[in-house]
Formats: sequence, structure tokens, C-alpha cells
Amino acid sequence: IIKNKLFFFANYELERRSDGVPGNWVAARPGLTGTNVSRASAADLDRLSTFIKSQYGFDPGPYEGYTLPSNSDKATFKIDWNISTNHKLSVKYNYLKSFSDIVPSGSGALPQGRGPNAIALPYLASFYRINNNLQSVIGELNSTFGSKFANTFQMGYSAFRDFRAMPYLPSVFPLVDIGNGAGQQLTAFGFEPFTANNVLNSNVFQISDNFTIFAGKHTFTLGTYNEFYKFQNGFAPNYNSGYQFPSINAFISNATQTPITSGTAIANPTRFSIQYSALPDGSFPFANIKAAQYSFYAQDEYQARRNLRLTLGLRADVPTVPTEIQENTNLANLTGFRGGERFNTSQFQKTSLLFSPRFGFNWDVNDDRVTQVRGGLGIFTGRVPFVWVSNQASNNGVLFGSVQINNPPATGVNARPFSPDIDKYRPAGAAANTAYNIAITNPNFKFPQVFRTNVGVDRNLGNGFILTFDGMFTKDLNGVYHQNANLPVSAQNLRGPDGSDNRPIYFNNNAAGFPATTYNRIYGQVGQGGLTSATAISASNPNISDLIVMRNTNKGYSYNLTAELSKSFASGFYGKLAYSFTDSRSVNDGGSIAQSIWRDRVISGDPNENVQSYSNFLTRHRIVGVASYRLPYDKGKVGGSTTISLFYNGSTGNRYSYTYAGDLNGDAQIANDLIFVPRNQGDILLRDQTIGTGATAVVYTGAQQWTDLNAYIEQDSYLSSRRGQFTERNGAETPFVSRLDLKVLQEFTLKFGETRHAFQLSLDVFNALNLIDSKFGNEQTTITRSPITFVGYDNTGAAATGRPVFQFPSQVTTALVRRTDTFQPGNSIANRWQAQVGLRYIFN
Repeated sequence: IIKNKLFFFANYELERRSDGVPGNWVAARPGLTGTNVSRASAADLDRLSTFIKSQYGFDPGPYEGYTLPSNSDKATFKIDWNISTNHKLSVKYNYLKSFSDIVPSGSGALPQGRGPNAIALPYLASFYRINNNLQSVIGELNSTFGSKFANTFQMGYSAFRDFRAMPYLPSVFPLVDIGNGAGQQLTAFGFEPFTANNVLNSNVFQISDNFTIFAGKHTFTLGTYNEFYKFQNGFAPNYNSGYQFPSINAFISNATQTPITSGTAIANPTRFSIQYSALPDGSFPFANIKAAQYSFYAQDEYQARRNLRLTLGLRADVPTVPTEIQENTNLANLTGFRGGERFNTSQFQKTSLLFSPRFGFNWDVNDDRVTQVRGGLGIFTGRVPFVWVSNQASNNGVLFGSVQINNPPATGVNARPFSPDIDKYRPAGAAANTAYNIAITNPNFKFPQVFRTNVGVDRNLGNGFILTFDGMFTKDLNGVYHQNANLPVSAQNLRGPDGSDNRPIYFNNNAAGFPATTYNRIYGQVGQGGLTSATAISASNPNISDLIVMRNTNKGYSYNLTAELSKSFASGFYGKLAYSFTDSRSVNDGGSIAQSIWRDRVISGDPNENVQSYSNFLTRHRIVGVASYRLPYDKGKVGGSTTISLFYNGSTGNRYSYTYAGDLNGDAQIANDLIFVPRNQGDILLRDQTIGTGATAVVYTGAQQWTDLNAYIEQDSYLSSRRGQFTERNGAETPFVSRLDLKVLQEFTLKFGETRHAFQLSLDVFNALNLIDSKFGNEQTTITRSPITFVGYDNTGAAATGRPVFQFPSQVTTALVRRTDTFQPGNSIANRWQAQVGLRYIFN
């Protein structure tokens, strides 16, 4: 704008992308084969779709063959002003408007999730859209004062607008989960359970200042960084109500109030859920939170010797939540929770000062740049996840009420026949709030901190060879884990055949001393623990589904070891090979919802126990290789080069857990009980099951199931190694996968006077070996992670043992198809080769 004084920069990016559904799954049809053929039958899904359209005038959309868009518009505008030799001002504006369409969440669904996958195919109307919009302005003033002092001052404001929508839903309709008759998910349609009023509006103001002092061998930095937040958060799972049915026939029976077959009863949902506003006017209760994080730090970078630099620093962070929320006085008066605690929903955790001392060094051992040793240690505090705080504000039992009824009866006040009206069973505004779940923070909770140390060695071996070793260790100091205070200490243990599987169970005892079918919660529905038919549910004696308490743990850790060798050749060739080994253990792997963080941690003991296992994000082995060759040519004013590069990445697969389908231990969760791997047939009680109907029905006997289950365990390297033991959380992993990418870059250059023009034509082929053979570069996925279904207890008759009863399910319910393999080829877009062409023009 003004030469050497005032400059501007502008950039705009537009992206329009449309992808097939992950896995490109299609429904099963007679004669159709392929790795992307789901076991969900097209005939069943068509029959269900036709029924929904004719019965309710609601179109659930297709269940296959659709694409999902991901669009974004990004803009950046920057002004740089050289005010004077000593002062420079920069102001930057960022704009983002984007959305991405997402498959429905599998959380809370039947085992295997809502899909699309090898078991289930949801209808398109249940997919949701995430909108992420941003506008921000940040200004930075850099100043120098002589040769001794410098200062950087920064101030900014950002407005984030993140919200969900249902772009394919023709009208508001409840969520319906439907099973395949074998305890697994078949399909879903209706309002995605976590999307209604799911809004996060964040306003963030930041201000920081770094003052630097240059004092000979010392460079001192004093600074402060502060952020001030205002959040409006809306989140209410199943706000538009949700139903679960074991099969299509059960749903149609309930919807039409017609028995499935002559002489049978009308089928009922296996679960009904709704969350509702408890405000007097019935409006949606958004949580409004104010928070701040103040940070202060000091650092000394000391050049102790020419070849040794030391860095010593101290940082202090003070996160605060200056927000008042309403107290649930009825909850405060309740006693008997786990640990004898009482809870005040109006109190957040205490404000605490989080210190983070740090030390680092860089040592050129012989002062000849041949051997370098570097490393450090310290305590680190990240940006505070204030969404955890908003859980308490939203789930305090004052703003919302909720109802979840498992196996509702056919008649009475708890009957829940299906209705397309989302408000059918919603209490009127200002109704007494008698049912809800609670999220609360322990008063002594501290935001996460870790101790971390690392050391690295770089060695120049000569002739262009560089050898590098790196090691890093991280230990949780203030990790996070959640307990359900409404789940009491277990009163009994499972009755395994020889006591091997004696996990605690949370069912009530019946007269015979065997587990009944009701859950043993302290405060729950009538007949579910502390309440009896004579104890009326009321505001002062509510039905609390879960009371999730956020606490600290220090049991998580991780470490990583890496070795790398690189070589540069005068001929233009460059090569690098690296190997990395990692181990990582955690108590839980995080999340944004308190209840689901607790629910989704799979266990073999007490669901509240503070125990660690493999992290969900662990990749134990990784190999990375790079090879590149550049051939330049120059003929005066005309020149160019050709560069060919290969990039290899090989790693162990994703971590996963083996769990039972069904609620084995009575904690009201149907997918969190780790499997006990039987050593022999005596370790597991298998019940006969009938596959198919009518003349084609086949009885799959318990003995046949054991033969197949035993063979299944033997072919699975992880399960076969755990005979007579529990499987572990994230103990199994998918097979090793290798991928090779290819890049060819052709450059042409022309020079006119002092101006150089360069034209670059590039070709990128991702997962290139997949072009040669579809087996290469394909990351296999599990067919099921719940191969065994819990169907009840042997607690009737004179010979009752009290032992759990299971089934090893057929892969389909219409014909006997034995389950034989753990893995199948993956069908995501990452498992296929992709190519892109680029064109670039550069002038200077």
C-alpha cells in the first residue's frame, strides 16, 4: 500500500468435497457378494421403509448409495504496518464457514453401533451435519528498545459458532433403533440422538505480553497470556425422544398394536428415552458459562558455553470459572451415594494455582556439530477443557429432566407404545423435575497436568549419514476419570464355574439368591434399587439414572522410543528410515460428555474402579520411510527439474476391546463388559438358538456353538492368548498395515530479466500399491467386537446354577451362517488408492 511501510495480504480458499459413505456399505441381496456387503438385508430395510412411509408419511431416506458433502470457505486478510524502525504492527482477520455431514453416532445403540458397517445400515435421514464457523481478529505489536529490550504485545477476539443440524430429515421424528433379532443393531431412523439443540457458541478474548531482556549470555523472558471465555452450550441427548426395538417385526407390532403372530402379545420397546426442559416456560435450557485462564511465566535461556545452551522456566496457570449456577436443593439432601458423599451442584471445583517448572538443554558434545545431545523435563498444563465444566451446568437436575425406561410394560403409567409425536411423553413445562442424570465435579478437582521428559541424540556419521535417537516419557499428574456415585458397592459376584470369572454384579437379589432383572441403583425407578412401590417418586426423592463425578487420577503414562537414519547424496537422492515404539496406558481416553466417558470405559470389575489399561490411541509399532530423487536441468533462461518421491508408512492397527453383547453385570450398560475367554466348554453355558422361521428354521445347539466358538477363539491370536482370563480394554489390535504414496513433481522455469517464472505440475498417488492389488494398503477391520451375547441367568428350576447364559450368534438371523473370522478388508476411502493433480505458477 505504501512502499516499505504498509502491506496487505489476502487469501481465499474454497473446498467442495463429496464422499461416499464410509465403507461404501450396501445391503445384502441374493447372489450379491463382496467385502462391502453388509449383513443388513435389503428386503428387510425396504419392508421397513415402506411401512414407515405408509404408516406415518415419513420418508427415512435411502440406506445405501448416497454421498456426504464436506464444504468450507476460508478467508484471511492481514495488514502489516512498519510504524518505525523499532515498532511493527500486524492485524489479521480470519473467516471460516464450513460444514460436514456425519453418520449417526453409535453411542447408546445396540452392539456394533448404528453403522454403516458390516451389521447395520442406517437410513440417510438419521445423518447429521456439523457446522463450524469462525471469525477472529488478532493484533500484534512488536517493539525493540535499543539492543537490550524487546516486547511483543498481542490482543485478539474470536467468535466460534459450532452447531448441528439434520439436513436430510423431512420432518421432526423420534429416533428409532432397531435390532436384527440377535441382540445387534440393524438400522436406525429419525432424529440423531445428540443433535437437537446441540450448540456451542464461544466468545474468546485473549491478551498477552512477552518482555525480553538480552543480558550477555542470558536471554530473559517475562510474560503473561490470558484468555477470557463466554460459552453458550446446548446439549440434550434424546431431547426428541428415542425408542429401541429388538427387531423390525417388534417395531411394526408395537406401532400397529398387532401381535407378531397369532396368540402372542404385542411387542414392546426394549427402551424408551427422553430428556426434557424443566424450566417453567418449557424453553430449552442452554448452559451459559463464563471462565478465564490466567497464565504467567518467566524463562532464562542461558548460553553457558559456546556448545551448551540451558533453558530454565516457570509457568503458573490459574483457571477460574466465575459463573453461578442454580443449586439442586433436593439432591443436596439425598444420602447414601457411593462413598457417603453429598453433592452441591452450584459449586465448581476450587480455583487452584497450577505450577509448571521446566528445564531444557542443547549440548554440542565436542563443539564440532558431530554429536548433539538435547532434552528436557517439566510439568505441562494445556488449554483447559471447559466443556467438562459445562456438563455440570447442563446436568444439574434443575434445567433438565430425563426418563429412561428399560423394557417398559404394555400397560400402566410406564407403558411407552411408539408414537411419531416427539412430545407424546414429554412432561408439561414447570412439571416437577423427578427424573434426571447428574454431572458434577469434585471440589478438589484440578485441570489436567502431566510430567514429561525427553532426551535425543543426533550423530553425524559422515558421508551424508545422520543418525538420531529420541526417547520421551509422560506421566499423568492430574489425569481425569469419572465415577458413577449412584452405583453402589456390589453385594455379590458372578458365579463362574470355578470362580475364575467372579466379577462384581449389580443386580438385585431375588428370593432364590440369583440375580433378578432389575438394576441395583441407589436412586432409580420403582423396583430398581433404593425405591419401593411404597416410595413415591417426587422432586425430593427423584429417579436419578446416573450421578457422574469427575475426579483426578495419576495412573496414566506413555513412552516412545524412535530411531532414524537419513542420507543425502550429491547425485540428488535423499533417503530416510525411522522406527518408533510406543506404549500408552490411560484410565480413560477422554470425551466431552461426562456420562458417556463413564459408560464407554469397558471393564471386567467395578465400573468405578480407578484402573488403567491400553490407550485407545496407542500405535505400538510404526515404520516411516522416505526416498526422493531430484534431477535438475538448466539451459540458460530455460530450466526445470523432475522430482520423484516415495513415502512409506507402516504401523500396527487400531486398538479395540472384546465385550459381551448385553448387560452381564447389571450396571445398565449393554456394551461395557469385557469377555472372560473360556478355556474349555465347562467355562461357558451356551443356550440353543433357533435360526430362521418356519420350515427353514434351524436349531443351533449349545454344543455346536461351542465347537464354532472354540474354533473362532483359536483363529484369533489375541483371544487364544487370553484363555482363562479377561480380555483387556483396548488389548486387541487390528493387523499391521502398510501404505506407500508416490509424488511426481515436474517444474519448468523461465527467466526474463530479473523475474523468474516457474510452472509446477504435480501428480500425487496416495496408497499407490493399492493400484496394483486391492489387498495392498488395506487396513482390515473387525467383523464384530461383541462375538458372544449374554442372554440371561440360569436361575429357574431345581437345577438352577445361577450362572450366566450366553449364545455364540450366527452372523445372520434368517439362515445359519457360522462366524469364523475376526477381520475383513476395510472399505473406507483411506483403504483405496486416490490420485490428485496440481498446477502451480510462481513468480518473483
